[in-house]
Amino acid sequence: MSLAVAAREYLDRGWPVIPLVGKLPAIPAWKGFQSRRPTRTEVETWFSEGTRPPSGLGIVTGKLSRLVVVDCDSLAAAAFWQERFPSSPLVVATGGGGVHFYYAMPEGAEVRNRAGVLGRKIDVRGEGGFATAPPSLHPSGVPYVWQAYDASAVLPSFDAAWLVDETKRVRLPSSEATGQVRNAVAYIQRIYAKAGEGGHNATFRAACKLRDAGLSADEALQVLIDWNETNASPPWSAAELVHKIRSAFDSLTE
Repeated sequence: MSLAVAAREYLDRGWPVIPLVGKLPAIPAWKGFQSRRPTRTEVETWFSEGTRPPSGLGIVTGKLSRLVVVDCDSLAAAAFWQERFPSSPLVVATGGGGVHFYYAMPEGAEVRNRAGVLGRKIDVRGEGGFATAPPSLHPSGVPYVWQAYDASAVLPSFDAAWLVDETKRVRLPSSEATGQVRNAVAYIQRIYAKAGEGGHNATFRAACKLRDAGLSADEALQVLIDWNETNASPPWSAAELVHKIRSAFDSLTE
């Protein structure tokens, strides 16, 4: 399959596509396609055989495409991911020895780009990002190929709780590491704070959940700092998080 044919197929699936040179966008204004899909004419122009053809194509991830792509930079990282999280019907083998797993952007949430998650060579491509797609050519000369491509399958929804690295979580005394605490930490991964859409109340609710689980203010703040990276859009400042924690704990004395 040529780049042009693949680009048209992806566009027909509702995925915004962009031309790449190597691993970089070939058009300076590519970020505009985070909010609108390119037209068929634009795609035909980019991938026309009569022009200097790009070496690859990218699928824009995020809210418009409703895609989140987990980019595992090695087979070891891919094996680590597959052992722990839901499989995907869309899987790409990159030309550099890595693997991409495709997931659906969860409703009402915004998953942003993350690098080096879970202490591994694993990146997340979400809002503001893109994923190199088949049949792009890797700089090594090896093409990207689909290991799995079930066009009719429903993608599993990406869960921000997957990115919680238990080895780096707040260290609690063993006597306090109760099921209630663990449940609270897992629960707030499903709370999303979005500016202009009740973000303040959502963050306060997360802080109260941690407080009610028996965490101290300092412990709750450490957990909320991690939560802020993935679940707040845009992320709160450190001072704002401290204020939320204080408000949650002060409300007990009112």
